[in-house]
Amino acid sequence: MIYWQLALSFIIGYVFGMFKTGPVLAKVRGIDLSQTGSGNTGMTNTMRALGKKVGIWAFVGDTLKVIIPVFITYFLFAKSGHPYPHGEHVLAFIIVTAFGGVLGDMFPFYNGFKGGKGVSSTSGMILAILFLTGDWKFTVLGLAVFFSTMFITRYVSVGSLTLVALKKDY
Repeated sequence: MIYWQLALSFIIGYVFGMFKTGPVLAKVRGIDLSQTGSGNTGMTNTMRALGKKVGIWAFVGDTLKVIIPVFITYFLFAKSGHPYPHGEHVLAFIIVTAFGGVLGDMFPFYNGFKGGKGVSSTSGMILAILFLTGDWKFTVLGLAVFFSTMFITRYVSVGSLTLVALKKDY
């Protein structure tokens, strides 16, 4: 395994992870999320401050900021030119990139290493890993369980915990 490729995969994930969707959506509407509600720049506070539709877009953006770099490094290193295109080496690139994306969300250097809680970006990590490793049935089931629980209870945390409990029994 070539370590510089793993390091670069982590950096790519981290840089993408630092992009904050909520504050961009709020700024377009003239609102400073850090001064609104809980002060957090994540999906939940975006939803509280700007409504459900904008909150869902914040979730989609924060999920994609992990999925996109995972696919980039997957095609750059894991599939093209790498001596081991299958097996644990591919999974290593996927996990390292996704982990970098979540850490970039939670600990962006430009904000004194203080960021979000990483729920949406962790969702992106789970979706990317499950999709690229071929476990698409759990991906679909997990999304259905997460969103139904979230809409019924109106708590993102309950949806996240239900998803984790489901994966344990899966």
